[in-house]
Amino acid sequence: MKKLLAIAVIITAFAASESFAQTGLSGSANVSMTVATGGTITAVQNLLFGTQVQGATNVTIAASSASAAAFTLTGANAGHSYTVTWSNTTLTQGGSNPISWTPSVIGGNTSAQGSAATILSNGTLQTDGSGEAWLWVGGLISSIPSSSPTGTYTGSVTLTLAY
Repeated sequence: MKKLLAIAVIITAFAASESFAQTGLSGSANVSMTVATGGTITAVQNLLFGTQVQGATNVTIAASSASAAAFTLTGANAGHSYTVTWSNTTLTQGGSNPISWTPSVIGGNTSAQGSAATILSNGTLQTDGSGEAWLWVGGLISSIPSSSPTGTYTGSVTLTLAY
């Protein structure tokens, strides 16, 4: 009986080792990544709507004008493309009396404002050979309510550049 039990254990062990001795198939692929320099965007000039009167309509500052806001992108990778977005914004007088305005943006990989192209929201901007680009922001105030109190109105516009 002991011999039979020993033979059964040996057969079971042999069968188990055979089932675990099988090997599976495998494959591999190379993986790579490029790390890009993000760069820095800096406002170098503010947008100036100037002095406007109550009830004025269609107050426009062209992005190509001297009153447009100006931004520079520096320190990015040469020839890299960015997606440019921004949101409409509001001018307020001390946080009250909102007046909405809609930005218009031009940009390019040359500092010549007159050579810049219109950029739509979610449009692209490509850096030059030195990793630089330029953006200008103008805007449209469709209507200044005739009931708007006189005084200074301020706000901001934020450009977002994504890879």
